[in-house]
Amino acid sequence: MDICGFRHHIMVEDASDGTFRVTIESDCPNVQMYDEMLGYVESEELTRLNDTRVIRLADAAGLTPTCLVPMAVLNACWVEAGLMSKNLACKSEPLRIIFHRGS
Repeated sequence: MDICGFRHHIMVEDASDGTFRVTIESDCPNVQMYDEMLGYVESEELTRLNDTRVIRLADAAGLTPTCLVPMAVLNACWVEAGLMSKNLACKSEPLRIIFHRGS
């Protein structure tokens, strides 16, 4: 996240019980709290945003609506679940949001 200046590393492992273990390394104190609170993602959460632990705990940890970490967690889970190609994900360019000044 270039805007906030913090760096995050998200690791996901399929626990083979319908959940995905999530570990987030970050220098952001709010994301560190989110990591401690989250711990896992249930497979049912991968196909919706409404009323999921991923989103509720992001709010409880003090992440702002503009923080990309919860969506990055879901994307990493999608790759681990085989719902998104790992080869294509690894080949893709880094995702960026570019803000342009109005004239």
